[in-house]
Amino acid sequence: MREQRRLANARLALLETVGHVLGFMHGPRTRGRKPAGVDEAYAELQAVVRGALRRGMTDL
Repeated sequence: MREQRRLANARLALLETVGHVLGFMHGPRTRGRKPAGVDEAYAELQAVVRGALRRGMTDL
């Protein structure tokens, strides 16, 4: 249960960062340090994007 929550928090933190970098999220960011597992979530996100690009879905 803790592992699932940790990974979910890491995914949300990563998606928040991506949203701010790409410019479609505005406003304050979540305060505090990054949750553990962001590197793991980043690798997971990369795999999803690569798979989508292979299938021809360039408009993510």
